[in-house]
Amino acid sequence: MTTTPREVTLVYTNVESGLREGQDLDLLPEILAPTLDGEAPTLIGFCEGRWWARGGRARAEVARILRRLYGTHYQVEIGGIRRSDHPPTVAWRTDRLNLHQWSAPGNDAHMHGHNTARFSWTDDPSEQVALRVQIAHLDYASGDQRLIEAQTLAPQVDPGLTNILMADFNSALDGAHAGDRDWLAVPQHKRGEKAMLIQVNGVWTWVKDTRALRALTGPWDELTHKRLTDLGPGYRALAETDWEQRNRPACGLAATTTTDQALPIDHILADDTVELLPQGYEVHLNEHSDHGVIIARTRLHPRPRGSQ
Repeated sequence: MTTTPREVTLVYTNVESGLREGQDLDLLPEILAPTLDGEAPTLIGFCEGRWWARGGRARAEVARILRRLYGTHYQVEIGGIRRSDHPPTVAWRTDRLNLHQWSAPGNDAHMHGHNTARFSWTDDPSEQVALRVQIAHLDYASGDQRLIEAQTLAPQVDPGLTNILMADFNSALDGAHAGDRDWLAVPQHKRGEKAMLIQVNGVWTWVKDTRALRALTGPWDELTHKRLTDLGPGYRALAETDWEQRNRPACGLAATTTTDQALPIDHILADDTVELLPQGYEVHLNEHSDHGVIIARTRLHPRPRGSQ
């Protein structure tokens, strides 16, 4: 097993309904255009990769588009979620990563582990699994359901591997820097999708529901103004790492959707083996999807063999 750190570009986006179930894949290069500055992404996570159509030809077309766009070969695997046909999907460079496992509804009865890939590095002669990547899409309407889903993701962290979780969490991080809304300006019947009612000094108040991400990253301490990652399973939000690296600008974290009063609900989470390079985090919105593209340029440090 090699001990050399590797520079890896990670990309994540939600491609709203798979760009009409693959019928509008000609838009994918335009959506991914911001990722062309620098090395080709090693890993790309998609939500709503509805590319089963035409006997899987849409999935094959995505792989060809990525090859033409970046000049290197990619493999694409499609997963699934229980509530709807909006599957998380992963693509990776075959010159850098060997796939050892892809857990999906069709091959794994363990539902909570779906949409998880395990990889080794192609330049590692031991072919030892080193990287665990999970793509998730949490419930859009229920904070309670999102919390349950986050609680099933947290214990899957493997302390012997590098762990990366890319997801549309449909909720924001806690802390003022992580965005908020004027909840009374949100239609009454929609407030409960991303907010929750709490009682403050005897008054019922709508606040953003951050429980899901808090279960994965640990809580934000309002006294010390720090993330208590030791109270979580080991994940850090790379958006927050970038905010820290940029000396905590007052604008906070960038919104990741094009909706009114948009929040940063899409994130790449990673454990402590993933170092975010300076100025290595970007969010690019576009007109073809209701979610933007996240780019994270990182350096991955191998875990010592046998670490727990």
